[in-house]
Amino acid sequence: EHIAGGHRTTQALTEAVMKDGSIVTIDQNPLCLEYSRYYCRGLPTPLATLSGRIEGLLRDPPIELSDERFNLVLLHHISDNSQPDTLSALYDSLRGILAPKPCLVFQSLHDPLPHRGSLQERLIREDFDLRIMPIENATDVTRFLVVAVEKK
Repeated sequence: EHIAGGHRTTQALTEAVMKDGSIVTIDQNPLCLEYSRYYCRGLPTPLATLSGRIEGLLRDPPIELSDERFNLVLLHHISDNSQPDTLSALYDSLRGILAPKPCLVFQSLHDPLPHRGSLQERLIREDFDLRIMPIENATDVTRFLVVAVEKK
């Protein structure tokens, strides 16, 4: 990742999707969106970049969010165990744009186990399968990636 974010993750997802889908990336920092466009140039996956806060974009959705149902959502900006209320509220906001049986990917800090009130704990109650993985090569070995897929 670039010091300002850089969206190498967007590049990796875009390379994985190729012609079988599309990517929408959202960031408050326009420079990060420029990096996304730069890293993804020449790839056949349609890429939309939206500048702003996700909460505001969900309240008044642009066309890139209003007509789509998303199979995978990567929440990269906050951690579940450090800000569980914020992440859980964001999940509530996202429900209207999620496809059936969505996959959510987010990070957890300090502990791979769900903390009380965390999104992990809630998703387990809502019948999601969760896989918790340490983030390899991370400078902070207490970062974990949570992959949650709805069973229904």
